[in-house]
Amino acid sequence: MRSLIFIFILLIGGQQNVLQGQRHKIQQTINKFVKAELLSSSSMGIAITDLRNGKMIASYDPNRSLIPASSMKILTCAATMKTAGKQFSFVTPVYLARKDFENGVLHGDLIIQGMGDPSFGSYWLENNLSFEQFADSVFYLLRGLGITELNGQIRVNNDYIKDIPENPEWLWYDLGNYYGAGCFGFNFLENTAQISIEEPKTPNQVCEIVKVVPEALEEQFCSNVQATKEVVAKDLFVLGSTQADHYEVFGKIKCCGNGQVVLKAAIKNPAETFAAMLAAGLKKRGLLVTGSYQLKPYKSIELLWNYKSQNLEKLIKRTLDKSVNLYAESFLHLLGNLLNGTTVRADALKSMQKYWTDQGMDDEGVKLFDGSGLSPKNKMTAKAMSKVLYSIHKDSSLRDFHLSLQDVTKAGILSGRLSNVSSLSDRYRLKSGSMEGVRCFAGYILENGKPKYALVLMINSYSCSSTEIRNKIADFLIHLSSVI
Repeated sequence: MRSLIFIFILLIGGQQNVLQGQRHKIQQTINKFVKAELLSSSSMGIAITDLRNGKMIASYDPNRSLIPASSMKILTCAATMKTAGKQFSFVTPVYLARKDFENGVLHGDLIIQGMGDPSFGSYWLENNLSFEQFADSVFYLLRGLGITELNGQIRVNNDYIKDIPENPEWLWYDLGNYYGAGCFGFNFLENTAQISIEEPKTPNQVCEIVKVVPEALEEQFCSNVQATKEVVAKDLFVLGSTQADHYEVFGKIKCCGNGQVVLKAAIKNPAETFAAMLAAGLKKRGLLVTGSYQLKPYKSIELLWNYKSQNLEKLIKRTLDKSVNLYAESFLHLLGNLLNGTTVRADALKSMQKYWTDQGMDDEGVKLFDGSGLSPKNKMTAKAMSKVLYSIHKDSSLRDFHLSLQDVTKAGILSGRLSNVSSLSDRYRLKSGSMEGVRCFAGYILENGKPKYALVLMINSYSCSSTEIRNKIADFLIHLSSVI
């Protein structure tokens, strides 16, 4: 009996020595990475946590408060999924407000009540109901009631969210670009317009905007893009906000081409844009909307249709996979409404921070200013993010959350280098975050398809090129995989 106990003790001791040896190698890999001359000017925080017990097994400066950029979306998406449930759908009610009805002419209004759905009409969300399909549905619903003409207006209520659409903590030069589009009570086409600019025939001229999609927005954009003989990157950007009269496109394009350059910009007023497009769409289908103002009170208001978005799980997949800021901001307002009965941004942020501290996140060094990570004022520590990832993992209702994160060997900025290493396939599921001088990754290291470790890597204030930092991080993940 004593011999068996002795053998058992030896086995346990041997296993512990193996684990200690592995942890030592992991820590050595981290130490080598942070000491690289390329990163000498950087501030960094790294944490690797064993998901079996929540213990940090290797780290570098895990308590340093850093800008997390879009890795912040993990907090917003997971808290919203837990609170609302994977099958939650945004519901956008469509009402028919009647005054009088005679000879197929309805005197009244069509009212759409925005409820914060970020995916309404999106071209980019797979299997989403398009604007044309929505217009078809409304047309047939009205014709089914015998209506051939609407003597009234299409009114889109935007009051579900009362904050200024763009977060005041965002940088001004981000606001006109698609990724800085504001979050409204009613959102449309992901609040994104597509602008086509003609390549110049001669230098030193302003390049003309030749097409805007949707067409209803043509008057909202003007071009200050310059033609040049120099070889330049096609780096065009948009300045403006929802509070300005219009958006302006700036940048340079090398002449002399015969094609077009396409860029994406924010939409100034999605509710107004949608109302104009729906009126035109109904007219095209044979149902006139006169746009007449009706002064008399309504005799009745009836629900015509409850339009439902795709479920939250699919919306979160798009949010994290493509890093769509609008979706994350919409989720923040939804979360505030569910947890605290208000969509006010400041209250929603307090609700989200409390949610995560209640889940065990140490909020020392953590400051939240938005739901998407676009604000450079957001602060997070590697330790705090690790706690968030561990909390998500141990919650059975969020068991598959890691599948919403990118397999960085197949997509994203690291895939070019990592895809060449076959053993890394589906090894890392991470959310990236980047802005000027910031590169972050947070998520999971998998083994046999299941998360085994949480990984947080945050780098601020690096001075090397984007290509250099990208390759350095990819090499770190390759080396880490060989020892973990």
